[in-house]
Amino acid sequence: MRAEVAAAAVTVAEDAVRGARRLGIRVFEVDGSRDASAMAELVADHFGDRLTERENPGVSRRGRGDR
Repeated sequence: MRAEVAAAAVTVAEDAVRGARRLGIRVFEVDGSRDASAMAELVADHFGDRLTERENPGVSRRGRGDR
């Protein structure tokens, strides 16, 4: 039963990624190649000015002149 659930989850995730890319939506894949800090940086860079330091203390915005 667990194997079927895991396979279904992978299928749903793959479909979501395909759909997002087809629509031009950026996809952040969590595959272990980046640690949590690196993923947080990607998200912070993506959302840029929509995030404030108050909402996300300690998350820098590399390449945006905030360092």
